[in-house]
Amino acid sequence: MQLQSGAVEMKVFMTAALHGKTYIFHAPRGNAFAEPRAYVGSSNLTNEGFYQNLELNIDVVDRDASGKLAQ
Repeated sequence: MQLQSGAVEMKVFMTAALHGKTYIFHAPRGNAFAEPRAYVGSSNLTNEGFYQNLELNIDVVDRDASGKLAQ
């Protein structure tokens, strides 16, 4: 909404192509306390991708948003 209104401006400076990914994690059946969770970003699913490399990711913890990503 803020991008559309012009209140926020986004600029992207890249020297290489964007290589985005979406990871969706589901809880085991019967686990009523675990929420679905998704990550959208550039990290590979490796230790380096999540803890060492310079990456950009969004942690999607909202149940509705995670469900929409899964669909």
